[in-house]
This record gives sequence, structure tokens and C-alpha cells, in this order.
Amino acid sequence: TAVGNSPAYAQWNESKDFNRLLVVLGLDNIKTIAINAAVHQFFSRFDVKTGSSLGGIWYKSLWCAHAAKSLAKLTSYEFPDEAYLAGLLHKLGQLVFLNNQPEAYNELLLKQHSDLILTGLEKELFGVAYHEVSSILVQEWDIKSFISDALLYQNEPADRLLEAPRLVRLTNFTHKLSDPCIDMDTLYAEADLLFGLTPSVVDAMQKDIGQQVQKAADGLGIRIDKADTGAINVQVETESVRLELAKRVREFALLGGVNLEPGSEADLQEFMQSVLAELNILFEMDR
Repeated sequence: TAVGNSPAYAQWNESKDFNRLLVVLGLDNIKTIAINAAVHQFFSRFDVKTGSSLGGIWYKSLWCAHAAKSLAKLTSYEFPDEAYLAGLLHKLGQLVFLNNQPEAYNELLLKQHSDLILTGLEKELFGVAYHEVSSILVQEWDIKSFISDALLYQNEPADRLLEAPRLVRLTNFTHKLSDPCIDMDTLYAEADLLFGLTPSVVDAMQKDIGQQVQKAADGLGIRIDKADTGAINVQVETESVRLELAKRVREFALLGGVNLEPGSEADLQEFMQSVLAELNILFEMDR
């Protein structure tokens, strides 16, 4: 309501009716408001205590996404961006658990159990495991993809997936590859079984993906500590880091909401009006 009655929309009389506001603002601006609100709400839920767990989920999700895209290209999978998205979403259920039971689930994650033990404990606590929640959520989006199946079967032994769709196999392997505590001999055997990859190729992939994720972490001011045991500790507990993460997400939302290559004068006017509207929504700036 505040946005609809702001100076950017001065040609409209004061409006408090929701349906009228939808017309006033338009779908693009509604999208920007929704993304902005969701970002702030999400990051405000996590405090110092849950920062380390949130950081771990972020690290493994980004690691798996990069690995899935790289492996997709290496094995000539025709939809590498789909593989990236599956990797990025494979821990989605953990965010749901952390959001609903922050103290109990944070304590569970800090013990850094193997996935087999963790999913068993999750079923005791919630009646369902994180990979099942991830799969259900994506399935509800009703997209024409095997992403939901890929998330559901991410913990399965490789020998059960020999006839599975390529995306399922990609996500399964890169999920395991993203686990710093994984037994390397098992990983090498599964890499060979699923894709015919040699240990040297797996090692090179791990090194390359690790550098990519480290670069992303450095850019956001996130500290990644690697223990002698191979466990990864990611610290995202400071207010400044959370605000920076929210800022980056908001910037991507803005870039997706406007046309950055205006052509005619009419296009330019529309472009500038869109920029003005979004600046007003996000920062309450007038003309």
C-alpha cells in the first residue's frame, strides 16, 4: 500500500484496495516487492547460533551446483543449467528444517553426521528426511524436469541408479562429491561406475570446484575453515555478511526486472520508469 501511494505513482489517488494496487503496480513491481520482502524475511530469521549451519548448507549447495554443471558439460549432458539448479536445490529440505526448528536442527547439523546417519535422525525428529522434503517441494512446482527425482535419490548407492535418467546420476554423484568427509575410494568407484571417470579426473574436478566456491566466499566475506578431519566450517554469522547476501540477491532481482539494453526512445522511457519504480520500492527514492 505504501508503495502504491508513493510519489512514483502520484497520478493515482490514494488506494487501499488490494486488487486496485495490483493494477497500479503491475506484475513486475509486485515481483520485486515479493523478492525484496522474502530476502529480508529469510535472512532475518537466522542469528549467530544458526549462522554456521546456514553457511554449511550454502557451501555444499553452491559446491554441488558448480560440480553438477561441470560434470554435465564433461559428460555432454545437454542441459548443464538444469544440472546446476538441481545441485543448488539439493539441500532445500535442510533450510525448511532449519527455519522451522532452528535450535534442534542446528544442534543436529553442528555434529556433522554422515548423510546416512543425518537422514535417520531427521526422520526421528520430523518424520521425514531432508532429501524427501526437497523433492516434494520441487515436485509441487510442476516443472517438466527430473529435478524432483534427482533430489529424492541423491543418497542412493550408485549401483541402484545405472538405469536412472542422467540428471539423477549427475546430482547423486556431485552431491557425494560435495561432502568433504566422503570416503574417496567409494567415490572413485562410483565415478567409474556411473560415468567412466578416472580418479585423476575426479581429483581435478574437486580442486577446480573448490577454487570456484572459495572465490565466491571471498567475494561475500564468508570465512571457510577446513579441519584436519576434512570437515568444513563456514561462518556466516555476522550481520554485515547477512546484509551483503541479501543485497546481492536483491541486485540480481533488479537486474532481472528491467531491460538493460534499451533501443528506441520509447524503450528508454519505459526502462527509466522501471528503474525509478524499483528504486522507490527498494529504497523509497523519488524522482
